[in-house]
Amino acid sequence: MSCIFLSKSIRFLSTVLALLPLSSSEAIAQHKPDFTEALNVAKVSAPLTSEEKALAVKLAEQGLRSNKLFTDKKMYLTDAHIHRNTASEMKGVFERLAVLIYYRYEGDLAIEVFLNLTGQQVLAVVQLPKFIPPISTEEFTLAREMALSHPQVRSVTGPYRDRLVVEAQTSRSESPKDPLFRHRVVYLTFRVGPNYLMRESRVYVDLSAEKVVIEPVPKQMRM
Repeated sequence: MSCIFLSKSIRFLSTVLALLPLSSSEAIAQHKPDFTEALNVAKVSAPLTSEEKALAVKLAEQGLRSNKLFTDKKMYLTDAHIHRNTASEMKGVFERLAVLIYYRYEGDLAIEVFLNLTGQQVLAVVQLPKFIPPISTEEFTLAREMALSHPQVRSVTGPYRDRLVVEAQTSRSESPKDPLFRHRVVYLTFRVGPNYLMRESRVYVDLSAEKVVIEPVPKQMRM
């Protein structure tokens, strides 16, 4: 009798030991973290690649042309960045979206173009008449060249050209009586290391009129 009991006990233990690895594997599988959503978020959040930016520009120009907003003269891409649709992502739809911002000199107009790069579609073209977009690389280069070619600026900055740092920011006049009203104007400062040059003057480049404007700085406001 004891032998029979011992035999059954051994078989039972063997069965339990055989099932332990299987149950452990199932437990591990149940608790294994799912990184799928995090990976999808990372994919739609990553910066635009050069290929994507080229595609975005192509699609945006098509959208601008179809809305009769595109012009070949004095119109610049000032910003291009990734855009996310969290509502779609909550439904499990993860797509590469982008927003491009253009500035058109004619009409002093900023334009946003929303794109679906995954589907290669233009989602929306929005006009922003009161928005001041950042200066584009092309505009900064032009403003810098115009300013450094001006005799008054050149006389001060010339000896430091190899070490000169030029900083730019947009300037906007709100007065209709101002000659610069609704013009694309860049305010430039010049420095060598921590030291600013031309502290007694303000240098503006009116890109709309394509001219340099230099104004005196009140003594109490000089850097």
